[in-house]
Amino acid sequence: LPAPTPEPLRREGGRALRAADRLMAGGETRAAVAEYTRALEAAPGNWRISQAALAGRAEARRRLTRLGEPDPLGGAPGTTSDAVQQWVWGRGLRWPFHYAILYAILRPALIEGALRPEEEEEEEARRGRAAEQ
Repeated sequence: LPAPTPEPLRREGGRALRAADRLMAGGETRAAVAEYTRALEAAPGNWRISQAALAGRAEARRRLTRLGEPDPLGGAPGTTSDAVQQWVWGRGLRWPFHYAILYAILRPALIEGALRPEEEEEEEARRGRAAEQ
């Protein structure tokens, strides 16, 4: 979660992030994953560093998967938890009311037997006719 990061750790995370970006540009993808991870570990509460490091590490891991190399973090081929973590941390926590709005909109459609009042009247009339027969 976003939190104040001490200045020395913020600088260390920034240096690791810049080094990782240089490694990615130079084609040293496996080393870039290690540097992105170092940036995340140095400044986990700094939003900008963490978002950039997660995005970069996710891209590096995808690149390794495309090259047929194993994931250095041990993930399954073709999957990356970094992209999910980046989305949740970057958007889900910043906009938590999306879920509340979505629930309010979809709730009537998801509840079993949710009928409009006129549909309820028709259903009761149908049941009454069926009971009389």
